Amino acid sequence: MQFLNEALEGAIEVILNQEREKLFSNVKINIGYDEIEKIVSDKNFYLVSRIVDILSDDTDDFEVVEKIVCLLEENNISCGGRHDF
Repeated sequence: MQFLNEALEGAIEVILNQEREKLFSNVKINIGYDEIEKIVSDKNFYLVSRIVDILSDDTDDFEVVEKIVCLLEENNISCGGRHDF
């Protein structure tokens, strides 16, 4: 029975992948350099403003660093392995 379930799951996955390719094969995203620059600029401004807010908090240094590292990690910016504790 488990073999049949695994075979069925595999078949469904293949069909879904084929359908996904059909559905999205004609989708094209046309974003110009100016739009990308604005998105990146807005994101950078947001992050810097949040860091300024965090630095303005009346908390100890460890907590400030922790908040900044968490903010960066939430935005997919790696802080290296030193913060994995």
